[in-house]
Amino acid sequence: MDSGAVGIIDLATKAVTRMRTKHESICGSVKFIPDRPRELVSGGYDTTLLHFDYHEGKILSTRKIPPFEAMGGMALSPPFVTSTAISSRGIIVAGTADGRLYIGYGGYKALQSKIGKKKRSRKWEGLNEDQDLILKKAEGPIVALAFDDSDVLTMSTLLGVMSRYEIEVDNEGSVIVDQLWEEGTKSVKKVNALVVDDKRVIVGGLTAEGKGVVEIWNREINYDIPIPPL
Repeated sequence: MDSGAVGIIDLATKAVTRMRTKHESICGSVKFIPDRPRELVSGGYDTTLLHFDYHEGKILSTRKIPPFEAMGGMALSPPFVTSTAISSRGIIVAGTADGRLYIGYGGYKALQSKIGKKKRSRKWEGLNEDQDLILKKAEGPIVALAFDDSDVLTMSTLLGVMSRYEIEVDNEGSVIVDQLWEEGTKSVKKVNALVVDDKRVIVGGLTAEGKGVVEIWNREINYDIPIPPL
């Protein structure tokens, strides 16, 4: 919400539950954590990720994204959190307004088995500052993120630069990010949303004239089916 509040709606009962703590600015993204039925992560324009137990409404962990300093020590636009996604194996990513990609891998399930943990940690460590990486990946806001194939990420900037990355955590706990492709949208000039299925990347937004439009790409980059502006 614009107030920074974070909450959930029970679709069966229509009951609304709000978290006890809210963002200091707009809350722009909320995602449930796979296989953690009580937990979610929100991202806000206060440059912060909040990890909640939503049954109790309390914070479990937080991560504040530090500002990016360009050459000469000048800070660019604040790192507002403009999008988030969480993979089925527990990697969290967040896109920022200054074009950076936050990758938190402390909750990565495969990593826990690699380092010898026989039992799943009772606490999800996805926002652990000692197990994250922040990369400059775009020249503008990263407004849409979606995982498929467990650890393959599709992202888009506000102006429609789409790219796909394979994210891997090796046996030493280091993160490897390989770019698979990058391409600009055709009709969508301002991106609002992006989803991925087993074959396609679907991106929606506005044309240069301000009309709603959707583009459908296959995941191997070939532009597929244009849908006329609304």
